[in-house]
Amino acid sequence: MSGPQLEDGYIRIANELYDAILQFPFTKRELLVLLAVIRKTYGFGKKSDDITLSQLSDMTGLDSADCSKTLKDLATIKVLAKRQGQYGQVIEIKKNHKQWKVLAKRQGLVKRQGGIGKTPKDLLVKHQPQKTTPKDNTQKEGAEAPDPALPAVTEETMWKIGVSLGIDRGAIGRAVKESSMEKVAEVIGGMLVNKPVDPKSYLMAAIHKHNEPDGFMAGAI
Repeated sequence: MSGPQLEDGYIRIANELYDAILQFPFTKRELLVLLAVIRKTYGFGKKSDDITLSQLSDMTGLDSADCSKTLKDLATIKVLAKRQGQYGQVIEIKKNHKQWKVLAKRQGLVKRQGGIGKTPKDLLVKHQPQKTTPKDNTQKEGAEAPDPALPAVTEETMWKIGVSLGIDRGAIGRAVKESSMEKVAEVIGGMLVNKPVDPKSYLMAAIHKHNEPDGFMAGAI
């Protein structure tokens, strides 16, 4: 028995738009509803479609009330445009992803940061001059001096940068458990300079090296 065939139908979507969807911090419900809209529009070669809440509910497994609220959220952040239709609402995807917005607060969710459509370097935090005292300049014996060549990656931006480098969030999470958020952010920042061929393997090897008695030496891998 043959598997799915393009002849039976397919979804035609621009790579840029697909990549933007991957990078945007949608909630699970938002992503489910958005994919359902894509199926009902691009899946039939249309820019928009008159879609009912019951159709979205059947496709996503969400109840109609959740679908209604999620549609409003997606319209608020300018991902979807909708108007009253004959059967439900005429919905279309707003392809200009640079105008998509992240809601500042969502009920039950932690505030999420932007950075959509940006490259890893765009997500870096600019170095700010730091005032130091003689005590600040005193390095403890045996401590490593910070490498000024490494970009500053915060704990908030390291997830997005890591994913953009090709490291899945699960691997980043395991690295954090084995080491610390600070160390993982440091290693990911170093990758922007070292540009390893296999970022995921580099990250895990770096963390394992850091956990050894001698510690992690940048560039040792």
